[in-house]
Amino acid sequence: MMGKSETTNEIQNEKNKLHIKYLIAIASFISLGSIVLSLCEKDIFVAQVSFASTITSIVLSVIAIWMSISGERTTNDIKIRILESTERLAKTTENVEILNNKNESIMNTHLDELNDVKEKLESIIHSVDVVGEQVTIMQEKVNTAPNIPRTADDQTLTTEQKIALFRNLYTWAVDYASDSKKYRAWLLCEMTQKFIENQKNSKPNVYREAMHYLETINANLNKWGKIINAYWGALCMLSMSSVFSDKNAVNKISETITPWLDSQPPIDTDDKPKS
Repeated sequence: MMGKSETTNEIQNEKNKLHIKYLIAIASFISLGSIVLSLCEKDIFVAQVSFASTITSIVLSVIAIWMSISGERTTNDIKIRILESTERLAKTTENVEILNNKNESIMNTHLDELNDVKEKLESIIHSVDVVGEQVTIMQEKVNTAPNIPRTADDQTLTTEQKIALFRNLYTWAVDYASDSKKYRAWLLCEMTQKFIENQKNSKPNVYREAMHYLETINANLNKWGKIINAYWGALCMLSMSSVFSDKNAVNKISETITPWLDSQPPIDTDDKPKS
């Protein structure tokens, strides 16, 4: 009940305030109208009102001109900012296009490099397959070679067997293609000599070092890469069979390869023009 009474009193007070405002406005309007009506016939009052209106018009005109100038200045500033933003946007777009072109170029370069890596991997896989096939042929030749003495337990190779292994490899290498047998024999003998030196110096046989050595003596690695890989696989197999750790076998092998050792390779007959 107490709260309801207070709300009613507040509403009534607001109504009273509103009525007072209405009365003040009406009284002001009536007073102003009475003054105007009482003085409208006097020239001085009319002149003063006219003068006041003129001054007011002039002041309002000046204010309007100032606002127009200020507004135009603001508009120019906004226009300049819009132009600057447009230029920055154009430069950003250009930079984005340049970056896109660079990224596309980089992606194309990486794609080409990946394709090169893929080709090299395929070449290596093919070379490994070739090595496997040729080592199999060698094993067949060794197994069918006559008059090779064998040990009693048929596990450890004798010196004669080790020599026979290399001779079969040498024969296979030279007879593989009669037109290029000198070059092929030279390649095998140079690589064999490197294996013998590494065995004497207790150094491991590293493929990369072997390729570098052949490069220093002007071997054609591009043309004979597959054959070199086949020799490498076969020589590694001989090394694992302790062929190059047997001094007597190494002496016999050296007798075979020494005539072929030279700093310059023999003429590759495959490169000669055919008449």
